[in-house]
Amino acid sequence: MSAIGIGALPLELLGEVITHCSTSHWAAPLILGAVSRLLRDVAFRTPTSWRTLKLKEGDDSEKAHLWFSRSGACSIDLHIQLDGKDTPESLLAPILFPLHRIGSITLNVQTQLQASQALACMYHEPIALRNLRICATSQDALPVANPPTFPALSGITHLEVTNVVLSSLPGLDLRSLQSFCLAQPLVSSPISGDDVLALLHFAPGLRKLFIEARLTEPSAAEMNSDHEEEEEETLHLPELEALELRANNIIPVLDHLTVPSLTDLRIKDFDGRRAGASEELGASLHRLLVRMELGEGKIKNNDLHRLEVAGLSVDRTHEAWERCLRKMKRLQVLRFDSPADEVALTSLPPFQAPTTAAVPREIRAGFDFGFGYN
Repeated sequence: MSAIGIGALPLELLGEVITHCSTSHWAAPLILGAVSRLLRDVAFRTPTSWRTLKLKEGDDSEKAHLWFSRSGACSIDLHIQLDGKDTPESLLAPILFPLHRIGSITLNVQTQLQASQALACMYHEPIALRNLRICATSQDALPVANPPTFPALSGITHLEVTNVVLSSLPGLDLRSLQSFCLAQPLVSSPISGDDVLALLHFAPGLRKLFIEARLTEPSAAEMNSDHEEEEEETLHLPELEALELRANNIIPVLDHLTVPSLTDLRIKDFDGRRAGASEELGASLHRLLVRMELGEGKIKNNDLHRLEVAGLSVDRTHEAWERCLRKMKRLQVLRFDSPADEVALTSLPPFQAPTTAAVPREIRAGFDFGFGYN
């Protein structure tokens, strides 16, 4: 069989190949375009291969202009790299961004100040932006007293932050937020539990929440774990479906939440070695399940389908956990600590057996937030 030259392939297929390569390396259309005139012509006529643009200090405005002009009607995923000596104005001010074409922004910066300056330099008025990721590498330069403010960006649905003062985030306008990821380095200072709860007040439509950080105990968290009903007002998140907490002080956070739509709960307790950790978490989870049933003002079946607990040894025979398992009648996946501890539903007490067979699902370590976080 004779070899087929690249020129014999349909141009549409070559365009698909270049687009696929651009998912692995953002500059693929330029790199492949340098191979031959044919590939250059195909790359420059394939808008989907120009959907990712990365800018750093030293890049000129022609680079941005090329990407926006060649991407046609496709939205752009914009990545901006700012080192310690870089100023956002020197990089971004000369560029006239067609802001309606930017689908997501990733800011890899040294400090939060650089991030706020970059957004302010680009957005002079509230304009819809769906996805935003801010990763500040500096752990010691977090401004606490007067953190720099962010411009209002209405329409944000996905937000991921690292080393950012949480009290400054509501300025972004979080009313449309659907997924939030707080991934804080564990070696950095603890984040205020009060700030986390306060931030959630500004995102009533949240559907996915991921927190990996060390937390301080919320100041209003003087809970009595023996009480079945909470006298304190809890934070009502009616749309929250997936919650993953990899933190300490998890119980005070859970005791502040009412989440009637929750189907996926994953917990890793950084303080799981403390005495009574299993019983305390079981009691807190039971209180959460009770509030889920009454979250809409009427009793309904609990819809929790998946529960994963790590970081502590769970005693399933303890009364607190037996009561939890009785309530989770629709549970499909139950996992405690290690894969060897994963429990098949058929081995649970009869009252927990679902009416229909559970569909096996792959166990993953995190949520897919739609913009690269796993």
